[in-house]
Amino acid sequence: MVACTFLYFGYRFLRGTDFFSSTRTYYAEYPNVEGLAVSSPVVDQGVKVGIVKHIELKQDRANSVRVTIEVDKKLELGDSTVAVLASSSLLGGKMIDLNMGHSRVKYEGGETLRSFAPQSLTDLFASKAQPLIGRIDSTLIKFNEVFNVDAKKSIQATLANSEASTAALRQLLVQNQANIAEITANMASLTTSFKGTARKLDRLSNNLALLSDSLKDVNFAKVVRELDSTATAAHKLVAQLNSKNGSLGKLMYDDSLYTNLNKSSADLDKLLVDFKENPKRYVSFSVFSKSRVQEATSVTGNDKVIVKKAGAVDVTPPPKKK
Repeated sequence: MVACTFLYFGYRFLRGTDFFSSTRTYYAEYPNVEGLAVSSPVVDQGVKVGIVKHIELKQDRANSVRVTIEVDKKLELGDSTVAVLASSSLLGGKMIDLNMGHSRVKYEGGETLRSFAPQSLTDLFASKAQPLIGRIDSTLIKFNEVFNVDAKKSIQATLANSEASTAALRQLLVQNQANIAEITANMASLTTSFKGTARKLDRLSNNLALLSDSLKDVNFAKVVRELDSTATAAHKLVAQLNSKNGSLGKLMYDDSLYTNLNKSSADLDKLLVDFKENPKRYVSFSVFSKSRVQEATSVTGNDKVIVKKAGAVDVTPPPKKK
């Protein structure tokens, strides 16, 4: 008898019945309590305040589920208390979470609490997935209709052509490997040249900066005044050249100098022609011994040359013809 008594109370204890504290019984109804079981916890603000004592299906009330809970007597429930069916773990376990609120009427036990069962993740996923599955099914049907036997043959032929093109491209790359290597080397040398050009451009930029700094120090007003004075002097010089009264103007506009120069050139030409035709008329030579002085007279017409010393020639110009 004692053993049976201990067995009964041990069974009640394992089911969650606390014999050392007083509780109050309340009820809640839900359309579905999937995952909720007897001895599931009843919590308030995350603290366990009771357990689920009994779960009953009410066929006379649209197959709703009536849940009996026992809550600590010290916890005051009222008309604003909501029994929320919540998840207790990621594995699908359920519990009842009491949302107390500000109640006007306090319950003494035996009342039916306001209940709320939020849509579970599985239900939400199922509700969202069903239309999507229907669309995927219709898409697959259309896909099968489009890709019939002829389309599959065309796809296979396209794949075969792609493989042939890939093989041809591979062969082309192998044949032109040397050219590709040369092109790569040329690109490398071109890059090096660009680097050298960039350095030269940097130096040019620095020189331009120095030039601009130098130009800032130049007195352009003074330079302009000097250029203006130079232009004025050049204008005066041109005016003097254009004037007939000056020396340069007379040279430019008076032809007497040209006439005299032309006449002198003609006389010089006549003299040179006569010198070539009658050289003896102008010059004669005499050769003497080493120890004595001789006098020689050479007469060509009226010309006379007297040599006084050996190695010396005295040239006397011929008399003019009468």
